[in-house]
Amino acid sequence: MRYRPNTDPVEYLLEREFPAYRSVMLAHAQPISRHTRPVSAGTREWRALMQAKIEERRKELEALSVAERTRLVETARAKELEEWKQKAEQEERARFFNQPHARADLDHWGKMAYWSLDEGIALSFGREPRVVTWKSVEPLVQVSPFAKQFADRREIAIRAAVVNEIAQSNIPGAFIAWAKRIGWSFPPELESKVAERGPIADWRSMYEQERTVHAATIQRANARIAELEEALAKAKDAASHRWPWGTYETELLRKLAATAQQFWLNYDPSDPSTAVNNDTIVAWLQQKDVSNRIAKAIATILRADGLPTGPR
Repeated sequence: MRYRPNTDPVEYLLEREFPAYRSVMLAHAQPISRHTRPVSAGTREWRALMQAKIEERRKELEALSVAERTRLVETARAKELEEWKQKAEQEERARFFNQPHARADLDHWGKMAYWSLDEGIALSFGREPRVVTWKSVEPLVQVSPFAKQFADRREIAIRAAVVNEIAQSNIPGAFIAWAKRIGWSFPPELESKVAERGPIADWRSMYEQERTVHAATIQRANARIAELEEALAKAKDAASHRWPWGTYETELLRKLAATAQQFWLNYDPSDPSTAVNNDTIVAWLQQKDVSNRIAKAIATILRADGLPTGPR
């Protein structure tokens, strides 16, 4: 009996259809020795039955056309993606910052004389700053959408403090005014409580007055930030360059990309002799288990516009 990694579409579909597939196949493939743990007769009978069902289904899948298998794989992957999405959402709902005890005491924080940057950021999400701290959130940045949003806001606030848009500690009304000016939302109830102690100040006018005094320094700082951001954007763009369909891939898309790499990278529009004959491409693809019909389609798709037909 065969066991192949789930990069094989048939193996992938079998693993999706039979949750116990891996354990059954590994148990079957594992050699029996004196160290092997005894297995009950019932378990052996169940494994044998499952192996028979798996092999029967394997034959059915292998008998399908490539297009039919591809459709099944796409459907299975979409379902798997949805399952992972639901699991991720469930995990996110269960995290500490989404529990009742992590909700901010708005009355308490509305009376504070000032907020630190991290306190203001937590409060902008309606979270309790004494519970939802950067120290507790940072380890989850790579796995939690909320933690990523917290980190993004924190980075914006820290940079704003560097160029004196805001301070490390801010009067609540001034912080809310700055935050709303850059598009952040605040819990309306908290904003109302802060407004009871004084107006939500337009920090921008005060910042502009300060900016005229330190214009040269700020200009240099902004230029440097822009330079770094441009370099970062270029680096990200280069690192994330992919085909027009983004990260989506199928076996045939990989074959199409490989064909372009093999035959068309050195094509010179001014020299028709550098173009590759479709028959050559079809023959090459057929050696890689691509059907004649699909191979001809790939050759046609990749053929340079305006090339004459026939041998050259």
